[in-house]
Amino acid sequence: MKPVVFAFEEKMQIFLFVEGNGYITTDTEAYRIDDRAVFVSNFNKNEVLIKAGTKDLTYIHIVGEMTRWDQERMKIDLIVLPRFRLLKDSWEYAEGFTGDAGSNIKSHMVLEHEYLGRYSMGWNCGKGPAFIGTHVHEDLLQWYLNMPGSSFTYHAADETVNVESGDITFTEIGSPHGSEAPEGQCIDYV
Repeated sequence: MKPVVFAFEEKMQIFLFVEGNGYITTDTEAYRIDDRAVFVSNFNKNEVLIKAGTKDLTYIHIVGEMTRWDQERMKIDLIVLPRFRLLKDSWEYAEGFTGDAGSNIKSHMVLEHEYLGRYSMGWNCGKGPAFIGTHVHEDLLQWYLNMPGSSFTYHAADETVNVESGDITFTEIGSPHGSEAPEGQCIDYV
């Protein structure tokens, strides 16, 4: 598959590979997909080819507008593109409402904040019993994509929902939210 590429002033695109294997090539680079991975193209500076290997690739293709703020911010500093990273190779961090609070959740920074304008990506995972304590982000809209095998309870504002593999949740700026998974369930989302 050759995805359409966009100019810097137009759109940002991110590919999140969830299952399967294969590879990605650009004019100058080649990347092997043998686990969950993320790829950010270098806009229209390179053509991109994505090929499945011995197992079909399951992926999410995220395309977003490039606002003036995104463009100005990325002219100051940005992640070197194209960017490929296996999720398991992302740097791990702790938060006061997860690991530091006694949960076995592992939090990972996949795409660092502000180095792709407004776009960033984290990954949280842990087998139950596990939790992500209630917390608030004053400047962050969040979409959660629940990975294969994920099953937990998600709380946001006044709502509580049970989420499963493939479910997507949305959290408004300033909304208190958290998650919990009892024994036998798993929190696993980006």
